[in-house]
Amino acid sequence: MRAVCRPWPPKAPFNLLIHCDRHRAERVWWVKSCPEYKDLVESSAAYRNTPFLIIGAGAAALGAASTLIDGGAKPLIVDKGRRPGGRVATQRPSRTSAHWFDTGAQYFTARDTEFRALVEEDVGRGTLTRWQPRVVVATARLETGFEQFTLHDSPDARERFIGPNGLKTWLAERLFELPAEMLPATRVERVWSEANSWRAQTTDGTTVEAARVLITTPPVQAEAMLGQTARAIDALASADRHMAGCQTVVVSAPAHPHFDAAFVHGAKLAWIADNASKYAQATGPTHYWTLHAGVDYSTQYIDAEPSDLAAELLEEFTAITGFERSRIEFVHGHRWRYARPSPSAPEPAEPPYAGLPDNGLALAGDWLAGGRIEGAWRSGVAAARALLDA
Repeated sequence: MRAVCRPWPPKAPFNLLIHCDRHRAERVWWVKSCPEYKDLVESSAAYRNTPFLIIGAGAAALGAASTLIDGGAKPLIVDKGRRPGGRVATQRPSRTSAHWFDTGAQYFTARDTEFRALVEEDVGRGTLTRWQPRVVVATARLETGFEQFTLHDSPDARERFIGPNGLKTWLAERLFELPAEMLPATRVERVWSEANSWRAQTTDGTTVEAARVLITTPPVQAEAMLGQTARAIDALASADRHMAGCQTVVVSAPAHPHFDAAFVHGAKLAWIADNASKYAQATGPTHYWTLHAGVDYSTQYIDAEPSDLAAELLEEFTAITGFERSRIEFVHGHRWRYARPSPSAPEPAEPPYAGLPDNGLALAGDWLAGGRIEGAWRSGVAAARALLDA
């Protein structure tokens, strides 16, 4: 099937990415509202075949896809989101706003030699940058029933990397550059083996046949997809306990005169950060602060809507910052049900992947590598290598 090349419209509800025969280095995004989209869907059989299927399009998928391509394979990446990213998430208060805020991962580190090389390359071309915020530690103390905080400079001097247009923009652009086919807005419902290959069934009725499958979703979702097969994978035992959630609220508030971010101890919140400190240029008086609740609080209220928790999280935010409540406005909330590895996650192993690679199935994700974007990427690389070697 040959696609006609035409400009890709940004910020549109993308649905299908197909390889462009005329320009091999480009990808063409077809939009649901386009007339061509209906014709394309009607002419496409509900069956696909690929040598390598990657489920999920986050940091682990980036590491996996890059490794497979370097090994001479062309993977198909399927993701339920309209754009890649996973828990690397960036939002804007409106479609026309120049402001943005990271609602998922706030930054990442680069200690692994291979990952470091990728990061340095992207720093050199301007798609990543170092972030040097003024960071404090806010420790809660209760006095006469009113929560107060003691602030002191954080001893954490780690090197932090961010995307100058948000982390999700960086990760998505990295994936778009790969010569891989992608199916966004497509949820995989079931994965099973059949006749020496694997099948994946999507909620829209498409069946994908693959020689090898790499699943990068949170473990509880991988377990649900695999059904009985999950019982043969030790890492999926008690999968529902391997990851902890995070309730996130974004507010507009002033800049703080003394700090840009804070680790919060002994309170409902665990982290607050002024996203404007990540911008290349000053953007005016409005600053968007990301507030991440801690593990215990998020676990207790994981079924609540973030907007319902905003009042008490904002109360804590005002106690930390000293801002007047009238100057703080709720902007956005997100419930990350599977945000980070929990204490019951499998101990990180080397290489950091799981599954049945000899049978063509592998699992990857930060939950197998001690957390962090770097861990997810390393896990994806390791899982892809195991499948290539099988």
